[in-house]
Amino acid sequence: MFALLFLVLAWNLTSHELLARGIINAKRGPAPTVRKAATSSLFPQNQCARALELSPDGHHLAMGTNDGSLTILNSETLAPIKLINLNSYGQRKVIGQEGNWIASIAYSPSGHLLAVGTHGSVIVLLAPTQNYKVVASITSHHSYITAMDWSTDGEILRSNCGAYELLFHAVDSDSGAARQITSATSVRDTEWASQHCPISWASLGVIREYDGSFTNAVDRSPDGSLLAAAQDDGRVALYRYPAAEKGATSFQFQGHSSHVTLARFTADGHRLLSTGGHDLALFSWTVGEYDPSKEGKTHRVDS
Repeated sequence: MFALLFLVLAWNLTSHELLARGIINAKRGPAPTVRKAATSSLFPQNQCARALELSPDGHHLAMGTNDGSLTILNSETLAPIKLINLNSYGQRKVIGQEGNWIASIAYSPSGHLLAVGTHGSVIVLLAPTQNYKVVASITSHHSYITAMDWSTDGEILRSNCGAYELLFHAVDSDSGAARQITSATSVRDTEWASQHCPISWASLGVIREYDGSFTNAVDRSPDGSLLAAAQDDGRVALYRYPAAEKGATSFQFQGHSSHVTLARFTADGHRLLSTGGHDLALFSWTVGEYDPSKEGKTHRVDS
């Protein structure tokens, strides 16, 4: 007899050493009876993690699961600190699903607010300094939330959803109160702390006009020179940032045998991490200077 554990692991990328091991949820929930397009797992939804985000001070790790729960972990030990069920804030009734999946999480740069985007078409704002109390919810989107970015001053939140909307909200960092900004022109000069929204001006050249779902995720390098894109064809694409022109040139790297679900640069910008869908693979790419002699090993795509 053995126990099947669903783990979150912390690794040292240099030494390849396992630093910490935590359990996603020790209590087994109901397992889905059929596989859905967005997840092929037949494991309990509360034991399947979909999003992770480290707090700015490095103390907490926020984890969203497929049952609509948010778990706050100690980033060093990966021990759970708090579990919050956010399903009551969703705008839609979930059919054939145990909860509103959480696919996007973003701490504000100061760490005073945590934005959690769910498949309930809502963004829930929590206050970490108040034991992660829910202080507000944003209900402007018409589909599930896919990506979010805070402005560098933490006063504006932009977000994408499954309906390919790009929305902006002014957020009060003290109260968490949010109001929609309906004029995109008014925020065109805003500096963003991250670039995780595929649908935005700076990543316009990444999006295919005939298939908005082709690009699953984007990320900007820490020095602001590169933009990485996770694609449905199993490739990781690298652009110069910003990639604002339609059909922007990219270098594409093949490795995954399935669609790429996420791509993120490490904090020092020396590596790019990508995760695959059905191949269940985590790739670590070294970021370096372009060498024309090795171009045959990659695919250069021009407009």
